[in-house]
Amino acid sequence: MPSGLTLGVLDAVTNNSTDGLGQTVEPTTNYSALRLTQDFRKGESGVGLMLTGVNRGVDQWTESVLRRSAYVGAFNFRHRFRAGSISSGAPSTRAASRAPPPRC
Repeated sequence: MPSGLTLGVLDAVTNNSTDGLGQTVEPTTNYSALRLTQDFRKGESGVGLMLTGVNRGVDQWTESVLRRSAYVGAFNFRHRFRAGSISSGAPSTRAASRAPPPRC
């Protein structure tokens, strides 16, 4: 893009998979990723954002071993000087807790 803005998006969904007894082995899952960057000074400086997410349709067979969802976000920047460059980033994560074990 002429403005120095770039955007990347990915989204994928997988179907659930069951064993011979009909129990879920792998639940339906949605995977998403987004990357956004903005360049400045003809590419000498820039900022970026990355977000990813996973959402699962867990059920009684998978809720004790798989998390329902997980998300990651990260911010980064860079700046080039004549004598070098500086860059840094800051990530953040969040994962939904598993369901508590069933009571007997």
